[in-house]
Amino acid sequence: MLHFKIDYEIPVLWNSNLLLSSASNFLHSSYFLGMETDEKTPAYISVFENNDIVGQLGLDIIKSPVLYSTTFLKKIINTFQFLSKRGVWIYGPIIHSTNRNKKLEILKQFVMALNHISKQHKLIFIEGFTSPFDNLLDSEMDLFLQHQKFELVNHSTYVIDLSLSLDNIWNSVSKKTRGDVNRSKRRGITAKRVDSKDELKKFLLLHKKWAQSKGLTITDPLKDIENLWKNIKNGSEQFFLAFQDQNIISGLRLGCFNGIVYTNFVISSYSKSTSLGGTFLTWFAIEWSKNNHMRYYDISGGPDSDMDSTNSLLFYKKKWGGKKYPHLHLTKINKKFSYFLYTKIFFIIRKYHDFLRK
Repeated sequence: MLHFKIDYEIPVLWNSNLLLSSASNFLHSSYFLGMETDEKTPAYISVFENNDIVGQLGLDIIKSPVLYSTTFLKKIINTFQFLSKRGVWIYGPIIHSTNRNKKLEILKQFVMALNHISKQHKLIFIEGFTSPFDNLLDSEMDLFLQHQKFELVNHSTYVIDLSLSLDNIWNSVSKKTRGDVNRSKRRGITAKRVDSKDELKKFLLLHKKWAQSKGLTITDPLKDIENLWKNIKNGSEQFFLAFQDQNIISGLRLGCFNGIVYTNFVISSYSKSTSLGGTFLTWFAIEWSKNNHMRYYDISGGPDSDMDSTNSLLFYKKKWGGKKYPHLHLTKINKKFSYFLYTKIFFIIRKYHDFLRK
């Protein structure tokens, strides 16, 4: 008989059990979800059949509308904190069964667990992304989720198969991007993997500088340095830095779990308007992933509606030649009027940040 269990502390075998599925990834590991902070509360949802685990879903209960903003705006935002409580997951649920009918029954358990958490924590809405590495959903499952009041939006990510030779991977990269990588080498751009706490500190300070260029404020950029250093030591995260003329110009953060590399984000100092640091770092990281026996390099993606827009992230990311992997963005609104107010507040915050960038 199937049943679910919700933990608010990391279950002892959480990461080990994730490895039962080839689709499990860093974004569902405890290395990413972690423990409770001022900004969020992780919920670890497990589905069991008798005493055997058959599925896992890691959900973050977010308490603040934005994680990065100016000090002034944060004070105002905290007044509306009751409008921003929401649940978010990425690349899940992870279901260990390959039987289609069993998958549907396990999915129903996850929906019951999400409904329970929504009620218990008074969540305005919940949203999540299914894993592109698991062909989880079909028309019957889509219909079930729609009946459960979920809105489904098609998304895609681009994934590089690292079992291919490095030459094959390189030849799949767009001609312009290969030219940019070669130009970066001629300009003397170099890169290295972060392997000291001092280098990690430099990355985090670069992140603060990058955020300022976006009109955002990271008040304590070194707050998570100890946890991030632990992740570097256990191999679940990797950080890279690009240099030009002995100055740091770009950084890249990756999550690594179960042989799947996930691009967390690329940042830049913008010290040189024509810098190719981000492009050079991406190729450097792809090579590193291949040489360190990873299975897939997930460049990440976005909504299919942006597929043909030259200004979209998908347009940028498909130039790396990965295969398009479809997945879904799911949203369930629990409190419509509060959600309406949340979207209006978020819109104002975004406009304010855009103003600060000018």
